[in-house]
Amino acid sequence: MITADGTIHQLLAEADVSNGVKGYNHCTINVAYTGGVDSKLKPVDNRTEAQKESLAKLVKLLHGRYPKAVIQGHRDFPNVAKACPCFDVKTWVEELKIGKYRSKEVKK
Repeated sequence: MITADGTIHQLLAEADVSNGVKGYNHCTINVAYTGGVDSKLKPVDNRTEAQKESLAKLVKLLHGRYPKAVIQGHRDFPNVAKACPCFDVKTWVEELKIGKYRSKEVKK
């Protein structure tokens, strides 16, 4: 979990199975951040600069450990009808020049 001030809290060990995306929990590491909605609970990219920096640092670290891993948002998994994260992960990954991105169109 990455809080608004950019603090990273590890809630589970990487090897532990979390409840992130049904059907994929056995093979994913889930990263979350506080926010992503406005005062009316509508999706919005309201990450703080500190969150953006911490998220990039964490994902780069994880990518270094798992270089073949696919980096994608919750909403990018097949059959997921959610807006999270509330930013375009594909564009973000490309901007950071890390990893690879898999869209919904790619079969598992």
